[in-house]
Amino acid sequence: MNTATLKQAALDLREKLEFYKSKDRAALRLYEQMKPLIIDAENEMIHEKMEPRDIPGYKLLADTDLQQYDDLSKAYSKFYVELTDGRNTKTYQIIQEMMKKTL
Repeated sequence: MNTATLKQAALDLREKLEFYKSKDRAALRLYEQMKPLIIDAENEMIHEKMEPRDIPGYKLLADTDLQQYDDLSKAYSKFYVELTDGRNTKTYQIIQEMMKKTL
């Protein structure tokens, strides 16, 4: 796990949540759910990958209008991938290769 990349993803997610939480109550709830993880990531206290089931927020993102905020969805997804150390999975690497070929 790259703690520096995770920290940057946490900072980006915090920035997006700070922006949207005053505009959308679901964003405020997402911020409250994610805040402890964001703080730990910003302080580089997370050193091992997390299980997807232990990461809050996905259901809230999927079941509300938060998906309309593309930048927030992308920031959450990036943070999620970093928390699960998803960049080091075979599937992620295959997708990256496929995307490079289509560009």
